[in-house]
Amino acid sequence: GGANGGAVVYDVKRNGTKIGDVTFANTTGAAAAGTFATQAAQQYVFAVGDRLTIESPANVQSMTDISFNLAGFRS
Repeated sequence: GGANGGAVVYDVKRNGTKIGDVTFANTTGAAAAGTFATQAAQQYVFAVGDRLTIESPANVQSMTDISFNLAGFRS
């Protein structure tokens, strides 16, 4: 979990620039789902070759078995 069981926020980046985050509000106790939000509730377009990364924060202490499922669409 986060420091003192608090929120843990993972940065979501496109080509190294933050475009949003995934927040786990309370990381103590039972499994909890994270919430994904983009910067300013904006949509982002990825081009061929763009790279999506999810970066772990420094305050992660004991979160285990975490996974991320992000979906998009091709227009």
